[in-house]
Amino acid sequence: MYQIFRTIKMMSQIIRPMRFCAPIVATNNYLNLYNLNQFYMSLLIDTNEEDEEVMSIKKEKCVVQN
Repeated sequence: MYQIFRTIKMMSQIIRPMRFCAPIVATNNYLNLYNLNQFYMSLLIDTNEEDEEVMSIKKEKCVVQN
């Protein structure tokens, strides 16, 4: 169980930068990436409230840059 948890942790760290940077670089793939990320987010067990706050702030920045 612990190993699964660690794997999910690592996946989230890999996917996070992709979620925020890729839409800015390639707006065409935005929807595909968004769907992928929603899928991974639903897999994440440990969504902290603090974590979600940070993500919402980053998303706002992304929207502004687009």
